[in-house]
Formats: sequence, C-alpha cells, structure tokens
Amino acid sequence: MIISTLLYSRMSASVFTKTLAALQKSANQLRKGDYSARSDLGLNNEIGDLENAFNEMADQIQQEINLRRKSENSRKQLTLDIAHDLKNPLAIIMGYAEYCLNNPDKINEKHIQSIYQNSYRADTLIKNLFELSKLDSPEYRLNTIKTDLSEYLRSKMADYISMLDSADFSYEFDIPEFEIHVDMDHQAMDRVIGNLMENTLRYNEMGTKLSLTLKKVDDHAEITLMDDGIGISSDLCEDIFNPFVRADRSRNSESGGSGLGLSIVEKIIKMHNGTISLVSEIDKGCRFIIGLPLSK
Repeated sequence: MIISTLLYSRMSASVFTKTLAALQKSANQLRKGDYSARSDLGLNNEIGDLENAFNEMADQIQQEINLRRKSENSRKQLTLDIAHDLKNPLAIIMGYAEYCLNNPDKINEKHIQSIYQNSYRADTLIKNLFELSKLDSPEYRLNTIKTDLSEYLRSKMADYISMLDSADFSYEFDIPEFEIHVDMDHQAMDRVIGNLMENTLRYNEMGTKLSLTLKKVDDHAEITLMDDGIGISSDLCEDIFNPFVRADRSRNSESGGSGLGLSIVEKIIKMHNGTISLVSEIDKGCRFIIGLPLSK
C-alpha cells in the first residue's frame, strides 16, 4: 500500500511538473513577443482553470497589441497624408513667389490669384487638422444647451437656400411644426450641417435634388440629409468618415475638399452621444442619417 501510494504520488508530481512546464513554455513565448502563444492542455481541474486564465490574459494582450499597432499605423498614414496634401499647395506658392521675386515687372493677376488660392487651401487644411486635434483632446468639452431641433434646422436651411438656388439645386425640407428637444452645442452642430451641405454642393452637378427630414424615433431625433446625385461606392460608406478618405480616389485637396470634413462631423456627433451613417451607391445619391438623443 505504501509503495503504491509513493508511485501514485511520483506520477502525479511528474504530470503536475510537465503541465506547469507546458504553461511556462507558453508564457515564455508570450514574453518573447509571440502574442499568438496559447496553452492547450485540455485539463478539467485547477490546472485547467489556470490555463484558461492564462489564455484569456494572452487574448487581452494580443487585442491590446493589435489596437496599438493599428493606432500607430493610422498615425503614420495620417502624417503621410498631411505631408502629401500640404506639399502641393506649398510647392505652387513657392514656385510663383520665386517667379515674382525674380521677375517683378512680369507679375500679373494670375500669379497673385494662384498664390492666394493655394494659401487658402493650405490654411483650410491646417485649420481642419487643428479642429480634428481639438476634438480628440480629453480637455475639450461641448457647450450643450437644450435646443428645439425643429426650429434650429428651419433656421439653418433658410441660410442655405440662396446657395442652393445659385447651384441650381432643387430642395425639400420636411421639418415638423412641433418641438423636438436635444442637448447640443450650437457651434459644433453648425459645423456638422455646414460640412454635410458643403459636400453635397461640391461634389454634385446642377439639377441635383436635396432633401432634409427630421423626425422623432423612440428616444432620439433622426435627421436625414439625402440627395439624388452621383453617390459613392457602397464599400466606402464606413471608411468615408476616416481622415483623408475621399469618395473619389483620384481626388486630392485641389480637386476635392481637405478629406477631413466628415471625420470632424463624425467626432462631433459621437461627442453628442449620437450616431451617423451613410447609405450610398454610385449614381444613386447619398443618404446621411444622424441620430441624437432627446433631452431628458
């Protein structure tokens, strides 16, 4: 009996040691940077519980590492995009400025106009980058007040009628007579509406129809801004809110906008605890849908 007990104890100790060695091997792999390392002993005891805890920890570490890598890649891409979009207008400004310095008697309106236009492009990009950075800052706070969204949108759309008429757009506004209250920052929401309207006017042709509707849906207000213009590819509808993504891949900051307008829009809406989405297809127009929580 004593011999059997000793043999069982030694066998159990051996299994226990091998099990811990296997777990240690996986832990060492993880420590050396192999974030895919997992333990697969398949035990249904305390060691199995330890293994499960280890694997869950490894999963969390891998997710965190992947998020950091994605964030770093996004930061690098953003830096490249900024450099690219600033390079062109600055090169043109420097070229014309140098020409004017070397040929003061040949300066004409074309040179001055080009310098001004490209200075404006660079200035707009820098201002948008500053605003995007400001919205990302943990110190930034919205100045929200309880607002009748119906009245606000009626007033904003009235401001754009002359612009829509000049672009030969037709338009239709479906805004209820009753009050729909939301807590919002007026200056920030002005930017949201302005960016969306600017996009619609810039990228669509004369004769495009624009419509805006507001309605109450359960516990939130829903704004839909829709046009029947050129639309964008459906596979770009989610990416379009990322910085420097443009609906037409061939567009740059000269032929299109800064590529930051919709990123700013999304950040502002999210800061209001709202949602924004885009539904679109080529030649079938765009439909932006904004959800904002109702005031309590």
